[in-house]
This record gives sequence, structure tokens and C-alpha cells, in this order.
Amino acid sequence: MSDVKAGSLGRIDRREALKRVGTLAAAPVLAGYHPLVPVQEGGAPWTPRFFDPREAEMVAELAERIIPETETPGAKAANVHQYIDLVLSQDTEESQQAFRGGLERFAGADEARQVALLREGRVFFDQLKELTVDGYYKSEIGMKEELGFEGRSFVTVFDGCTHEEHLKWMPSKLSRGEE
Repeated sequence: MSDVKAGSLGRIDRREALKRVGTLAAAPVLAGYHPLVPVQEGGAPWTPRFFDPREAEMVAELAERIIPETETPGAKAANVHQYIDLVLSQDTEESQQAFRGGLERFAGADEARQVALLREGRVFFDQLKELTVDGYYKSEIGMKEELGFEGRSFVTVFDGCTHEEHLKWMPSKLSRGEE
């Protein structure tokens, strides 16, 4: 069936109509969720799987320090804390305890102290930064608003980053499974 325009409404094919109806139906359910985080049972508001509510809020604040809101939304708006909670809920107990231990240092600290602690705690900061960046760029906000990628293209060749300062980057030891 063709995409023939009829008056001001315009005609669409059945596939496009179903896609639009499905999107409209899913929008209220998915609002406020990181796209990779499964929707809660019965459409209930998001609740952490690993963090307690205080820790979830603290992770949201720390992630926002790493990717703050500028002309594009920051980590908090992208619900990066939900993504981090999901990843950690599926991680090893050892990794979970290490993350919680790093997080405990931030309890009750003001913004300036949090920034200082992030600079001091390299292992925790590396893990938090890696999870934050990963979650941000896997979110709709990171993909569409920050990178401008709509997902409607097919990439046949990807040359990677060619910035000189990025060519020397190595993943943290934690992400490589080293200690």
C-alpha cells in the first residue's frame, strides 16, 4: 500500500498505523524509565532492585555530577541511576559490596565534598563513571538528544574515534575483570 496523501490527514499503511498505536499505548507505561530497565509489575512506579531508596537518590546525584544537564539533559533526566541499579542487581555479590562500600563514603556529604571524594576514590569513580556513561548513551536522551542518532540508519563501516587524546584510552581494570 502506498503512502498517498489525502487531504490534510494523509494516508498511512497498516504497519505504520500499528506502530503509532503501539507507541501511544506504551508511552504512559514507559514514561520515567530507562529504556533498558524492565517495567515494574503492574505498571507500578520504578523501585530499585539493588539499592535502597537513599542509595538510588545518591547514585542519581553522583551520576549527574559526571554528566550534568547542559543544553542537553543530564544523567538524572536519562534515569541513569535506574540502569546502574539494574546492572548491579545482576552483578556478583563481591562487586555489589565493593560498590556499596564506595557509595557509603558519600552519605551526608555536600556537593563540594562529593566532588572531592570522586576525585580521590579512583576505583569507585572509574566504575561509577563507566556505568554512568554506559547508561547515559544507551538511553533515549543520550542516543537521540546528545548524539543525534535516530536509529534509522545502517552503518556499514565504523572507523571509531579518531581524536588523538581518545586513542590512548583503556577500559578500567574492573570492566576487564582485573583487580
